Amino acid sequence: MATRHGTRVSDGGAVTRLLHAAMAIAFLGAWLSAEWEALRAWHIACGHALAGALLARIAWSLARPRASLVRWWQTLRRAARRLRSGHDGVLRAPTWSIAGSALVVCGIVLLVPGCFVSGWALGRLVDAVQGPVALHRWLGTALMVVAATHVALVGVLGVLRGRCAACDVLPGGPTSGQG
Repeated sequence: MATRHGTRVSDGGAVTRLLHAAMAIAFLGAWLSAEWEALRAWHIACGHALAGALLARIAWSLARPRASLVRWWQTLRRAARRLRSGHDGVLRAPTWSIAGSALVVCGIVLLVPGCFVSGWALGRLVDAVQGPVALHRWLGTALMVVAATHVALVGVLGVLRGRCAACDVLPGGPTSGQG
């Protein structure tokens, strides 16, 4: 195991980064192809890839506790508990950014299946009823806002910590070759 920023890094970091990149690329492809009927097949393929990458990430989380999505939920709970208890009066800025990222990750985990199921339902309808189209579009827009918020919070966290937080999930990041 390698050490990164004072914490031990498991050998599963490469898989986590690969799945993160697959989700980001699939989301970007689905978002860019959403409004063009000529790219409908591409939009559907990217949606399937996004849902598949999320399922793989959840499965990886269950198989590898150090890569666990449960950490995000626990981080969110700890920050909420500190706020309620009034302990230390305020949370440090990085804690706000991490708690916000945890909330955003929970939103992504909920919105991606919603987009997938509503898109799948649209594909099964002979004549697309306006209700499911509006729901799918609303969920997709909410997912775009949540993903953009995630990127912004990672940027804020990087500035607050004085290092590139996004570099941790990019190929060639600090654990490259180690996981």
